[in-house]
Amino acid sequence: MSDGSYQDLVLHEVPKEAIEHDIAIFFEHELAKIREERSLPLEWPEKRSIQTLVRMAIPLFIFAATACRFVGEIIGNPRRCLNDILKYEIEDVSRLDITYLPILDPLFAIQGRKEKEKLSREFQEIVGSIVVLESPLSIASLAHLLKIPKEDIRCRLDSLHSVLSIHINEDVPVRLFHLSFRDFLVDSEKKGKSPFWVDERETYERLASKCLELLSSPEGLRQNICNLPNPGTLKSKIDEQKIAICLSPELRYACCYWVHHLEQSDHYIHDRDPIHSFLQKYFLYWLEAMSLIGEVYKCIHIINRLQALVKSDTVSKFLHDGERFTLRFRSILEDAPLQVYSSALIFAPEMTIIRKTFADHIPGWVDMISKLGDHWDACRSTLEGHSAYVRAVAFSPDGQLVASASDDNTIWLWEAATDACRSTLEGHSAYVRVVAFSPDGQLVASASDDRTVRLWETVTGTCRSTFEGHSATNPSFLTFL
Repeated sequence: MSDGSYQDLVLHEVPKEAIEHDIAIFFEHELAKIREERSLPLEWPEKRSIQTLVRMAIPLFIFAATACRFVGEIIGNPRRCLNDILKYEIEDVSRLDITYLPILDPLFAIQGRKEKEKLSREFQEIVGSIVVLESPLSIASLAHLLKIPKEDIRCRLDSLHSVLSIHINEDVPVRLFHLSFRDFLVDSEKKGKSPFWVDERETYERLASKCLELLSSPEGLRQNICNLPNPGTLKSKIDEQKIAICLSPELRYACCYWVHHLEQSDHYIHDRDPIHSFLQKYFLYWLEAMSLIGEVYKCIHIINRLQALVKSDTVSKFLHDGERFTLRFRSILEDAPLQVYSSALIFAPEMTIIRKTFADHIPGWVDMISKLGDHWDACRSTLEGHSAYVRAVAFSPDGQLVASASDDNTIWLWEAATDACRSTLEGHSAYVRVVAFSPDGQLVASASDDRTVRLWETVTGTCRSTFEGHSATNPSFLTFL
């Protein structure tokens, strides 16, 4: 609004007449542009056609946007495309069906049985993968990940410009215009009835397999993947362009999401199966790659999720040891990727699984003067970051967070599972002496030598209120009643 204020608008409370009016204006504007661009007669489209489109669209604006993109596709005939849409007015189908069937039905209309089955498989493999990806990939990256020629992917997507954003540059990610397209394709009620139904579980399983194939291929993970000059090279000193060249978008995707796809496919891990073998060979390479792309903080979460899929004591012990290894040396991995071999592995206890499994990766020039311990000690991890003494520590009631109060005038909130610093609470002007969580874990209270108590929101890290009035410093106790 002109005065800088705003007014809340609840869409389902907007009068139907207002929605109808806005959609009608949109159709008239977009179809007029198509008429001009394609040199169609001034009487096109007929007024009753627009009225029908409006009735079909209400209340979904996505129908209007998708229909106009479909009618305006360069490779199509606007008249025929519009007529194809209007035919669905009398069909007893859902709103999503009305939106997407006019686009997809023609793909299978003139095919024989064998051709239709082949097309359905290609559709599920290519388009199915696109709609369930956790992060969009380009045609070039999809081709490399799925091992399908770029030309085949481009041809399969040529008729889907109204539902997918497909750039002429094959290195630009392919994106869904609207998430409802995904919902439409994976709808379980379409199983066995629709040639373009996408089996989510099967697609996730295929993507997990493709990710692992890529990671373990000659073009995948390896030691010193960026050919860094020495093991002490800091991540901050590595040219981002070099990292981008050595770790392609599809390789980064596979590093970050192979476990997610495994989870969604309901796949379990057993002793000596391909996933166990992958971990035994590529675990350190994966940590190195995650360090290079700045995603080490995700590794603990990923390892924990893997542990939930294990049906083998051997694999479970490997992953537990991998978690301890990653937690202990996380700060090193974040600063210098190759230190996973030249420092972390060297200083891991000698009888631990990771140390023994990857012993041949310890540099030959390293001489151990003193003997290391055989097993991990009781210290699970060390939280580092404060620049002065830490005066107080508190766990949230659910054990998910740790709050630390310091002489650097700050409170840090840490994720207990990963050691990641969630937020730094700044505002005190003197030493912070005491910290405490509320019973529901939603708030943190801190008391400082600046004679104030501050109340912070754990989710946002914002200071909700400041209590002033104390006349002395050095507070020693703080609690919620």
